[in-house]
Amino acid sequence: MGRQRSSVFKTLLDIGCTLDWITPAVAFVKDICNGPCYTFSIPERARTGRSIKRLLRQHGISHWGCLIVNNSFIFTVRQGQAHLVQHLLQQQGVPIENPLKIGRKP
Repeated sequence: MGRQRSSVFKTLLDIGCTLDWITPAVAFVKDICNGPCYTFSIPERARTGRSIKRLLRQHGISHWGCLIVNNSFIFTVRQGQAHLVQHLLQQQGVPIENPLKIGRKP
């Protein structure tokens, strides 16, 4: 019964997220305001979005556009901070679905 209830809740949450157009619109405006940026994608099962946001805040890293899309937690940072963010995530053992190429700017 509990497993069925969580499945229904997950389905309703997925539907609700699909109808959310405000968050992507705000993220788009922040992308423009913050200049060059990089969007990271983390498997949702790997870490909670809350713990990743806490890690970024602890290091003074601005982030925005935090969403769950297709079972991935995505967030955006300034391009100049992308290598630091990747380093911090790797130190914590967080898998990155779209890592930066070493030696290349994002």
